[in-house]
Amino acid sequence: MSTASAEVAKIAKWPVAAAVLCLTQASLCAAEVGMEERLRRLAPVSRVKETVESFSGFGSRVAGYPGAKKAALHVQQSFTEIDLESITVHKYDVSIPVEKGGHLQLEGGGEGERIRLFGLWPNLVR
Repeated sequence: MSTASAEVAKIAKWPVAAAVLCLTQASLCAAEVGMEERLRRLAPVSRVKETVESFSGFGSRVAGYPGAKKAALHVQQSFTEIDLESITVHKYDVSIPVEKGGHLQLEGGGEGERIRLFGLWPNLVR
């Protein structure tokens, strides 16, 4: 086969390759639309909003805060409701500054000054 014939043969394959590519893309789009529809059925917008509102109402969900325990219980209850079996809860000790409020009262010079104190993250914990 001459060089020109080989080039023509290569060019002739382009429409076939383009058709295969189009069909592949079309099937991927159809699969994506199918996936989108399945997700809509599994997690309707109203349910997602309800879940987000629940979690945002727990307050801080950092370990050690009451919101973390509430969030964990919410997830555990949700798993139980959908009949997931063998749910295991692991408890760990963690170094987290839990803000309980505090102040430093400076004495002297009349009234004294009250300074609000905040918990700090321990070195190298994050």
